[in-house]
Amino acid sequence: MSKNPYLNALLASAYIAVVASFMYFGSQNAGETEDSVLAPIAMISLLVLSVAMMAYLFFYQPAQLFMAGRAGEAGTFFLKTVGVFALVTFIFLALLFIFPGAPTPNKNLLSVKSYVSRNISNLSPEKAVLGGSFYVTKIRAEEGRGVVEYEDGHIALVADFTYTVSAQGDVEVTSFTVRK
Repeated sequence: MSKNPYLNALLASAYIAVVASFMYFGSQNAGETEDSVLAPIAMISLLVLSVAMMAYLFFYQPAQLFMAGRAGEAGTFFLKTVGVFALVTFIFLALLFIFPGAPTPNKNLLSVKSYVSRNISNLSPEKAVLGGSFYVTKIRAEEGRGVVEYEDGHIALVADFTYTVSAQGDVEVTSFTVRK
């Protein structure tokens, strides 16, 4: 912990950048995982850790100054930290608007999943029963092949499919076979 409010604000921004990068790139490299109670435990633990880190970086030194009877310095220290953090946040937001179309490595995969989800009723050779409509409950896709689980509230089905993505990003499902 620093007695420099500018450094504290930059450390807070760096912590956020590291956690966000880990979440962004980690989720891309993790592949498909089964649902587990560990995911919410990890997320809540990360939330608590983040709150503790931010409290330490933003409030520890001002609280020390305040307890030492230097309330004016405490307020100034806190406002400088928040001001620099706000400036860094503004810079991140500006970068987001300056470079809005930064492609993600899984952009095609997202469009495949979205396409299959939107068109599941048309793709399925089985028809929904009792006037229902299909919705996707789980989908996995990579390297031109995928598996989709879907249902209409009455029947649940699993299908294997293959797909292609054109250079323009257009998705075409080339085969769709319901498992028996």
